[in-house]
Amino acid sequence: MSQKRQIQNENKKLKEELDLYVKLLKEANLRFEEKVNELSLLKRIGDIIRYAFDLELFCKKLTDIILEETNAENCSLMLKDPDSDKLILKVAKGSKDESSSYFEKLKDSTIFFSIGEGIAGKVALEGKPILINDVRNDKRFDHSRKTHLPIGSLICFPLVMQEQVLGVINLSNSQPHTFSNNDMRAITIFSAFVTSILNNAISYIEMKESEEKFRAIFEGSRDAILIIDPISRKIIDCNKQTENWIGYSKKELLHMNHILEILPPDYDNWTIQHVNKVIRKARKERISEIPFLRKDGNARLGETKITTIRYQGRSLIQLCIRDITERKEMEEKLFQTEKLSALGELSGGVAHDFNNVLAAILGRVQLLNKSLCGLPTKERSGSMANLKRGLEIIEKATLDGEEILRRLQGFYRVRRDDKNFSQ
Repeated sequence: MSQKRQIQNENKKLKEELDLYVKLLKEANLRFEEKVNELSLLKRIGDIIRYAFDLELFCKKLTDIILEETNAENCSLMLKDPDSDKLILKVAKGSKDESSSYFEKLKDSTIFFSIGEGIAGKVALEGKPILINDVRNDKRFDHSRKTHLPIGSLICFPLVMQEQVLGVINLSNSQPHTFSNNDMRAITIFSAFVTSILNNAISYIEMKESEEKFRAIFEGSRDAILIIDPISRKIIDCNKQTENWIGYSKKELLHMNHILEILPPDYDNWTIQHVNKVIRKARKERISEIPFLRKDGNARLGETKITTIRYQGRSLIQLCIRDITERKEMEEKLFQTEKLSALGELSGGVAHDFNNVLAAILGRVQLLNKSLCGLPTKERSGSMANLKRGLEIIEKATLDGEEILRRLQGFYRVRRDDKNFSQ
């Protein structure tokens, strides 16, 4: 009897151990399936990474995967608008929809939440996910706000990058108590990868838009603009105005070995010193009146501003050149006009003073000559005749001086007329 009981106890113990092993095996199998599902999910996420720089296609692929991998009937992605500080709908899709609704511009979307408003706004504010199994009995859900589809349960998950919320993912089902721990785990895996991809995609789009704006300003500028490599000094880009101004095509400029090929030899070292100074101090510096050699050999004078910029992910040098050739020529002409005008005024003053002196001499000579002519003939001696001849010579010289003064005064009047015309 005791032997039979012993056998029964051993069998019971073996059965318990076997049940334990079966239980452990089931748990291991369950964990294995979970890991397989996670790996499968990661693979699917990896498959759509190649669409990261096409935000629309990436978002649409993302909603497809979420709907297929969870119990959600509807999925939407909301991104935070940096200008309005609101969550705005970017993409949405239902399990029965053939395609996703995508909004290219955030301003085109009519569905939005302020940060802290509603479930999505609360998740964005706190940076923590929310699972509501039954929205009918949850006070956090705003029943006063109309929804396009019936909602029984929902998950809202934040997309957080370096403590900054980029947006939220919303999952919903028309039935309560639909979502499981597997759904939460899947969304957790999603959020980590999706946040990084979205952050890179948004940064890429912002950089692309910034470069497009720069390109529009670059090509539309009335000034010639050259982008040069700070090390090799090669020209790596230029705008259309540069081609028109310098006479070389863009292809010819980009094939030059050095920017010095379009500078006169006398300016080589001076210009490079200024470029090096800008590179070292990373600041703007205006360099005026640098001549550039056109393809036809003529020189054009350019007022040049050298600037360090970030262009296509690199630190480069920008030369912004304004043609001042005609302006300098006009300034030179005006300068010459002013010089002649000043000379005319000076000659006018000298002529006036000299004329006063000549007038006094001439008047006295004429008076003496008249007095001599009035004397009786017998009182005139030979010496008086000589005196008269001398006075006549003085008179003639004085009249010649007056003629010179008239010419000076005429020159002065002409210069004044020129000055008035130039003004």
